[in-house]
Amino acid sequence: MEKQVKIGREFSFGGLIKYILPTMLTAMCLSIFKTIDDGLFVSQFVGKNALSSINIIFPLGAVVGGIGMMFAAGGSAVCAKKMGEGRVDEARHDFTALLLIALVLSTIVAVILNIFMDPILRLLGATELLMEDCRTYARITWLALPIQTLCPIVDFFYPAAGKPIMGMVSAFASGITNVVFDYILIVRMGWGVEGAALSTVLGCIATVSIGIIFYSGKKHDVHFAAPTKKWTHFLARVCRTGVAQFVDSITMGVINFIANLVMLDLVGEDGIAAYSIIGYLQYMLISAFLGITDGVSPIISYCFGSKNKERLKRTLKRIYSFVFMLSGTIVLLCYIFSSPLVSIYVNEAREPELFRMVMEGMVFAPLGFLFAGAGCLTAGVFSALSSGKFSAIMSFCRNIIFNSATIIILPQLFGLTGVWIASPISEFLSLLLAAYILFINRDNYGYGSSGIARMMEN
Repeated sequence: MEKQVKIGREFSFGGLIKYILPTMLTAMCLSIFKTIDDGLFVSQFVGKNALSSINIIFPLGAVVGGIGMMFAAGGSAVCAKKMGEGRVDEARHDFTALLLIALVLSTIVAVILNIFMDPILRLLGATELLMEDCRTYARITWLALPIQTLCPIVDFFYPAAGKPIMGMVSAFASGITNVVFDYILIVRMGWGVEGAALSTVLGCIATVSIGIIFYSGKKHDVHFAAPTKKWTHFLARVCRTGVAQFVDSITMGVINFIANLVMLDLVGEDGIAAYSIIGYLQYMLISAFLGITDGVSPIISYCFGSKNKERLKRTLKRIYSFVFMLSGTIVLLCYIFSSPLVSIYVNEAREPELFRMVMEGMVFAPLGFLFAGAGCLTAGVFSALSSGKFSAIMSFCRNIIFNSATIIILPQLFGLTGVWIASPISEFLSLLLAAYILFINRDNYGYGSSGIARMMEN
């Protein structure tokens, strides 16, 4: 069976990097286009208040988007493990059921959000100055929530299907669609925030359309099939396995919400814009680690499902080595090109104070990339090993405890500098936790020197 499934083959260090490279570039491509959309076009052609308005809505978008991420990561891991066990057809039935469940659930959520839009926006912190733009952006993007929820699912399954390059094709098509319509709707037609929202939705439609075409083909390892009738048991396993990604998304929204309130208190609406810009840069670069995790997870799940301990150990050793090398490189590049990176989002001559504020943040923020890669990867590794428990512990501590504590406490002690050092300190604490979790489980999941206890479960 391994000869028939591409993720079941042996990977050298170079071969592993080559296999996951499209997924890594896909994640970076998506984040770059996303930051061009909400960062460059909105900040340069609409204004800093519009950028702040979009960032006000972001926390809820992250929370709701967590449903799609949970289904995507958990579903991919469960299905890849079944493929490793030789149950390829069953994995295909499960994949189709997952898409249908996500579509129904996200539609229900979209209806609820639009009914209670104004109270929700005020709860998120929308001021009278920002409310109209918040309402415009929310109305369009929340109506399109079902399409947005399907995007990560179709993207996550490309590596499991043996075609990680398709993720890059999808990301490029989505990004180009987004940027082209940004230019048409924002720059040429002057539609402002409404144009930004519509272009975002059109980019999502491109992603889902490509996924439908791809998975309709029967020659791929994963494709559409009659949905499984045992969907309740399957869905429970998906949620348990992908709960870390759900926690990540929720806490990302919570942290952003807290940071918005902190920045409003410290420096007003300009503070939200500054934090947004730093956030876009962090999202763009951390996406590389998320893409690596997405690409290697099906391979790890397959090794776990086939009980191939030695291949699992080699895979983990190689991927962690690559992540640490990449982490150092990213930090170096951030310091060398800090001014050009910030200039993408804010014009120094037009907004000198905002530019100065963001550059102060760039003194500290890049340090977080030294530690973030291993933390992101470790949470993904345990999801791939069907251990929702340790993956959720990693994500919960990294986001709820470390990030929340630092963004609340440090600004009270160090002012604006405390905001910028919060992320590096949080990521360092997460790295220590990741090392501890990996160590105590070394003989439970097959990558240690002896035990394979957990490999015989499920």
